[in-house]
Amino acid sequence: MADEHKKEAEGEEVEGEEKPKKEKKDMGGLTKLLGMIALVLVLLLVVIIVASSVAKKSIAPPDEEFEPEKVEAEEKKHKAKKPLHDNYIGDFTAKLADVEESHYVKITDLTLKYDPIKYKLLAAELGERDSEIKDAINTILISKTSEVNSVKGKEELKEEIKEKINSMLIEGQIPEVLFQVIVQ
Repeated sequence: MADEHKKEAEGEEVEGEEKPKKEKKDMGGLTKLLGMIALVLVLLLVVIIVASSVAKKSIAPPDEEFEPEKVEAEEKKHKAKKPLHDNYIGDFTAKLADVEESHYVKITDLTLKYDPIKYKLLAAELGERDSEIKDAINTILISKTSEVNSVKGKEELKEEIKEKINSMLIEGQIPEVLFQVIVQ
């Protein structure tokens, strides 16, 4: 038996007897625990950094000072214009003042545009002055030549009609005149 004890001490196995295996400490659980703690610390660090960055930005003064004039100007720039009210005048046909060859001009759908909110009494005045307005338009048309058929001529005619009508009006102004031109 002494031999057996000697062999056991030297680590040799005795026949018929199994030597109990030394259990290694389970390091897998400890490693997982340390990994989770490290992950929580990293996440906590990220949250602190993001929160402090947001706090600094919310506390810091804005880059530009607030200027109400700029805001109002931007709002006016981006607002769509309110539609103007239409005052239909009618169609006109007139002989142009061309000397060499006679031409006729036909103006269709002549419409005066105005702001009914700004000029509340203008609609009534346009109705009362309808015959005067038509006479003024006819007088202007018979003084024109066939150049009225060009883009420049049409714009000049619109401007002249607008100026003439606005000089007649008391209760408001016409910002725009629309029509179609046909010269024959």
